[in-house]
Amino acid sequence: MENNHNAAGIRDALCCLQITNSIPEDKYSTVSRLFHIRKKEYPADAAIFMSGSYAVVFGALISGRVQSVSYDFLGNKKIISEYHALECFAVTNVSSTIGNYPFDYIAAEPSVVLLFDITNIFQCNSPFSAEDRLFAAELIQNESVRQSQRYERHISAMQGKTLRDKLMIFLSDRIREKGSHSFSINFSRQELADYLGVDRSSLCRELSAMKTEGFLKCKGKKFHIFSGHDYES
Repeated sequence: MENNHNAAGIRDALCCLQITNSIPEDKYSTVSRLFHIRKKEYPADAAIFMSGSYAVVFGALISGRVQSVSYDFLGNKKIISEYHALECFAVTNVSSTIGNYPFDYIAAEPSVVLLFDITNIFQCNSPFSAEDRLFAAELIQNESVRQSQRYERHISAMQGKTLRDKLMIFLSDRIREKGSHSFSINFSRQELADYLGVDRSSLCRELSAMKTEGFLKCKGKKFHIFSGHDYES
């Protein structure tokens, strides 16, 4: 009974995930078995995937929040990207020829994750048909393209020469993403500083200066950008 309940829960989740919500109904069972999908819960700060380990599994977030992070040789943390409910992560890693995760993937808060194993797709003696494996590979490729666009947004923000430039690019991207000049971000101030690769105190000073100059209002994670200014990057 428990296994049937878990299978039903996984199928319900697959219907909602962007990577699988468009597949034919008769493919759900095959996809679930081919990827050997399993559900796992992680407490806050738990490592899901570790940098340097072999990348044969990617995740789909059912609830919670996951961050990909890297550390320099002094231990300073940088947030590469953040993932929310119904989003996949680490897909570009399993679809590349690198073979290892380049970042740590950490649960930023208690999270429930579906884990997709790609072993059956590429092994020569796979029990699944070539047609099913090709179908699964195309799912991975399509999701990989979406995640590459996410990385490009982060690279764009990092290209700002000054902290003000980085913030303007980041906020402009949020305006385009939300379709509004009023929005909330998921980052705390420390997380935003880690994402932009800057010091937290410098970030807070810059935000205060931008408030004083009339560029924005912000309180906690809520922002309003005044439309009288040009925020296009």
